[in-house]
Amino acid sequence: MHVTLIIVIFKKGRVKMLRYKRIILGEICTACILLLTACSSGVAANKIGSHRTSEQAKAQVTYYEDLSTLDKHALNFIFKIEQDETKDNTADPVYAVSLKVKNNTNKTVKFDKSKFIYFASDRKILSKKKGTLTLKPHTSSSEHQLFESVAEQETVGGGAIAYLNQDNLLSYDSFINGIATSTNLKSSQLAKQFKARKDNAEESTSSNTQDSTVNSTTAANASNSEAAQQSSAGLTREEAINTLQEWAKNNGAEAFEIDALQIGQGDNGSWSFTDSNGQSWTVSPTGKVHAPGDPIE
Repeated sequence: MHVTLIIVIFKKGRVKMLRYKRIILGEICTACILLLTACSSGVAANKIGSHRTSEQAKAQVTYYEDLSTLDKHALNFIFKIEQDETKDNTADPVYAVSLKVKNNTNKTVKFDKSKFIYFASDRKILSKKKGTLTLKPHTSSSEHQLFESVAEQETVGGGAIAYLNQDNLLSYDSFINGIATSTNLKSSQLAKQFKARKDNAEESTSSNTQDSTVNSTTAANASNSEAAQQSSAGLTREEAINTLQEWAKNNGAEAFEIDALQIGQGDNGSWSFTDSNGQSWTVSPTGKVHAPGDPIE
């Protein structure tokens, strides 16, 4: 009896242990699955993030003026001049300037074609091209006849080609066998020549401004002098009569019968008009009318 009871208890305990083992094993398996899922998700997320970063790097687009100095130096510019015989070359040969540029950066670089400037020897020539020039990384592109109608004397040196402004110089106009490249920006001699041309242009502009100011002042003085002479000369008899009649009209009075008035001119150029009753109207040299009863000024 006792032996049987012990066997039953043992069997029941064994069954419970098996149940516990199954529960624990199930929980361990579930934890492993969750851990593996989390790891897989992290790897996938890293791959997606890496892919997005790569795509963003590929999609980076920058206008030339916004590039760093280092990146600007990584672009090579070649300018070529050729005589344009479709233009009138009688007085002076006329040239067109074309561009070839290579992008050695890892960025896509854009240019507004209308923003290329040629600071020639005596004037500023703007590109008449329209649209956008786009250069993908490590590619080249050309722009035919970027500048047109350039006179030969404007290419003698001392000038430069730039983008947008003089902070973005692309090359000095030192054409050797018709070619000028961005590598000549390293030349201190060409830099001095361009600075001298720039200083001369600024001095010329300042001089023209001063001359214009002087001429304007002279013209104004002459005009004032002429007005003063006219004022001192006074009004003519007819002008004084018209002024008096206009004054009567504006003040609601009847028009004067000029033939009934005694008219005289004073030493100061004023005109007096006196009626039969002794009332007098005076027209000053400046055209002001002094009526009877007005206070004496």
